[in-house]
Amino acid sequence: MSSTIKVPCRVDYRAIGTGFAVERASRLGSLSATGCTIRTGQPPDGASLELRIYLPDGGWPIRIDHVQVSWGHWDEFTVTFVDMPASDLRRLQEYLSAEPVLQED
Repeated sequence: MSSTIKVPCRVDYRAIGTGFAVERASRLGSLSATGCTIRTGQPPDGASLELRIYLPDGGWPIRIDHVQVSWGHWDEFTVTFVDMPASDLRRLQEYLSAEPVLQED
């Protein structure tokens, strides 16, 4: 089971494998160890993205090299994490375990 929390922090994303290098800044809605929801007025340019999540702890952004868009609607979309460095996964898990839980999946 993966805890999901609300984290209103900055997230940057860009499409991979499309030949375009346009990076977009947005806000994170909810976050878990396996994915997140991104609130944006600009839908993603592709189904595969890379992310940088700026957690409120002030550390370096968490790098997720490959996510798959799993759902999208008007002003938000949900992604599933596919590939991220082990050190960033550990940091994400530590952050999630220290925060109050929004819901259980």
